Amino acid sequence: MNDSIAHVFGADVNVKNVYANTLKWVHIAIGNAKRTLLGTFHKIKGKYLQNYLSEFCYKLNRTSYG
Repeated sequence: MNDSIAHVFGADVNVKNVYANTLKWVHIAIGNAKRTLLGTFHKIKGKYLQNYLSEFCYKLNRTSYG
């Protein structure tokens, strides 16, 4: 079996394409979170970081699925 081909649910899938598409969206999400945090909050404290990220996830989900 070739390293770049995986057999998933009865179909051959090119693993490189799957990773490239997934990592593309991960990169976009991280970039958007970074821009949101730096653009909205001017002094980010580690104590409240989870709250900031939770708010970002909430807003992202509302725009994607709302």
